[in-house]
Amino acid sequence: MSVPRASIVHRMPGRVRLRVPEKRDDATYFGELESALRGVDGVAEVVVNPTTASVLVHVELEAEPVLRAAEALGLFEIAEEPPRGTPIAHLYERLREADRRLALRTEGRWDLATLGFYALLGGSAVQLVRGKFMPAGATLAIQALGLVLKQAERRR
Repeated sequence: MSVPRASIVHRMPGRVRLRVPEKRDDATYFGELESALRGVDGVAEVVVNPTTASVLVHVELEAEPVLRAAEALGLFEIAEEPPRGTPIAHLYERLREADRRLALRTEGRWDLATLGFYALLGGSAVQLVRGKFMPAGATLAIQALGLVLKQAERRR
């Protein structure tokens, strides 16, 4: 029989919440897990919910030694934690970092908003030269103007 995989859903000082999805609705497993975890050094309290496949472990000090002990007992295997946040939040953080680096390397003369402005303005000019004022040229020009206005508002 294979060891079920558990993922850390939430962690904060004094507690950690796990999910063991493959054991959802398995009251026997969660009952045995609760009993076994209560016997691990450092565990203050255990609350299980087989319906949601959830395990809440209150710890006296740190959660990590408790989790490692539970793994060593074969109660579960901690799955790799997924990146935190949504893909949009991750992209936003990457763009903020790129903006910071660009400003640092150019001694504050350039940032992503300025680059975006010139890229949109250039794209607008290309569309205008091609005779495509509506909608492509106008849209790019409006977006470029929007960047300038947002940047000016942010600097106030």
